[in-house]
Amino acid sequence: MTLAPVVAGVRRVEHHMGTVISLHAHDAPDTAVERFFDEIRALEALMSRFDDDSEVLRIERGELTFDDASPQVREVIGRCEDLRSSTGGAFDHRPIIDGERYLDPNGFAKGWIVEQALVHLQLAGVSSYFVNAGGDVVVGAPPPGRSSWRVGIAHPEEPTAVLATIRLDRSAIATSGCYERGEHIRRTRTRETDDLASVSVIGPELATADALATAVFAGGRPRPSWWRCDSSYGIIASTASGRVLYTDDLTGLVQVGTAS
Repeated sequence: MTLAPVVAGVRRVEHHMGTVISLHAHDAPDTAVERFFDEIRALEALMSRFDDDSEVLRIERGELTFDDASPQVREVIGRCEDLRSSTGGAFDHRPIIDGERYLDPNGFAKGWIVEQALVHLQLAGVSSYFVNAGGDVVVGAPPPGRSSWRVGIAHPEEPTAVLATIRLDRSAIATSGCYERGEHIRRTRTRETDDLASVSVIGPELATADALATAVFAGGRPRPSWWRCDSSYGIIASTASGRVLYTDDLTGLVQVGTAS
């Protein structure tokens, strides 16, 4: 979970995909902002697990084949399959729960939907924006007068504290952990051996960062053996003992314990 900064310009907040989506943008025309949220609404309808008519649930029930699904749904499920393979199953969009297999691409789809919606802002010439999707953040160029965005990662154990801040420019950060929602991620290790309190992944794509954060946290190791990602992705992890660890590529971008 991340803390959004206060910025000037257009600010709009709506509820989609079971969470709050906030958009801060500079010099964004109203039509582009409308199209941003319209795109989220349309893509959510295709992939929601809360809409019986969504393509995701129709595929799960056997009413729609993968080949007959929309190009958007095929792309998301295909990317999920790739991530499942590259993470050794730590990211799993087809989990078995109580003996039944589910189709749940949300760990990738939420970020992907936001990124598709951002195309409407970019086509309108908007380069400086900040989107917070339930604590996962994607930013464009920094606002006028700043060299970067500063994003705070909320402390997993202390609601009013900040674990660390990171400087971002045209990139994304996604965080997985217990936080308010409790144990919502299926773990591949037992709680007794799990020393992670939260995991944030930083990189160029919000969807991939979100999926990787989920996978790393589920595995319980700050840097799992399958981590062979593009060097443009980095990890910030906090442990139950209070340590903050991050990959070498983030040195100079991370400041532990403050959002100033």
